[in-house]
Amino acid sequence: MPAQVLAPLDVLIVDDDPLLLVVAESYFRAKGSKNIYTAADGLVALKVLDKLEVPPGLILCDLNMPNIDGLQFLRLLKQRNYNGPVSILSSEHQSIISMAEKLAKTHDLNIVAALSKPLKPAELYDVLLKLKKPVLTSVSTARQQFSKKELQYAISSGNIIPWYQPKVDAQSGRIVAVEALARWVLPDGGIVEPDAFISLAEQSGLIKPLTQKIIRQVIKDAKRFKRLRFNLGIAMNISVNVLDDVEFPDQIAFLVDEADLDPSLFTLEITESGIVEKNAVSIEVLARLRMLRFGLSIDDFGTAYSNLDHLMEFPFTELKIDRMFVSNALGDEKAMASVEASILLARKLGLTIVAEGVETQADWKYLKEYGVEELQGFLFSKALPFEKLIDYIYSRSGEQINRTG
Repeated sequence: MPAQVLAPLDVLIVDDDPLLLVVAESYFRAKGSKNIYTAADGLVALKVLDKLEVPPGLILCDLNMPNIDGLQFLRLLKQRNYNGPVSILSSEHQSIISMAEKLAKTHDLNIVAALSKPLKPAELYDVLLKLKKPVLTSVSTARQQFSKKELQYAISSGNIIPWYQPKVDAQSGRIVAVEALARWVLPDGGIVEPDAFISLAEQSGLIKPLTQKIIRQVIKDAKRFKRLRFNLGIAMNISVNVLDDVEFPDQIAFLVDEADLDPSLFTLEITESGIVEKNAVSIEVLARLRMLRFGLSIDDFGTAYSNLDHLMEFPFTELKIDRMFVSNALGDEKAMASVEASILLARKLGLTIVAEGVETQADWKYLKEYGVEELQGFLFSKALPFEKLIDYIYSRSGEQINRTG
């Protein structure tokens, strides 16, 4: 319910429109903010930030302002190591707002929204909803750098395990599949997300043993799904480095057959940027995986090059639209065009269409109406450890999960 969604205690609003400052301040005050700071330009805002002992829990920032404009302000925020949520609000053309959002992300700022004026309470409410979602940082502790030795030990000791994010049927909202996402559990309980260790695994030659470890655990969990009579597909991310191993298709097929499972339950997701350079071995590996009845998904579609070429060359069964386009589609004409073009292309090629990064009911409604088949995102659930996933599934009604028998 809207009344249950509270704003951060401290908010900084940076805009040279006095009326907007009043409206925004009133909104956040009504939502529970105690300290609301306002600034008419970036220079004043920086002075406010320098005086605060605790940084604000949200910064709402205009782009076109005197003295220091919003683009300069974003750069200077990075220099001050501000890592709290930032929302852009501007009357500039959507293309400029989108560029500002990309710039902020390049600065590694935590951009939660890029909004067009006039200010709309419903959009501010969506911003507050996003603030309640877990931030996609690499590590839940202060550490972000790991050695090959540490990673090797984590793999051998079973400290890197799959967590699962539900995928739902766009029409019914029923859980139809999950995606397995690697998580490194540290001794202090901290959780390391894959961005912090996958590159190290690929560069150090550890990606293959890591992949094998994750696959074995996913297959064990798939057997547990089967015992619970949950008829769920499982998607797994596969590094392009694994695709140069001609033995890989037989290895995974053997493990699946040994567990008395159907290969068609499993979809292997390959990031599009990883297959820009095609070679004979990777083509053979992907073709054999399809012949063995594994599904193949082109992940993060639209973020690399030669998209149509990839779809024509490789035997994909699924196209996954990247969160960057999905989350911006309703506010960015170019992002919307990319989403709709991807959907039309996938439909023509007979591919299952999955959209990730679904965060609002409006996203769901739009994607459902346009014919996307499966949805994934924080609107439904973040990635969960296996036991918590089971609790989540049971918390939904019996009609909300695919069951056998």
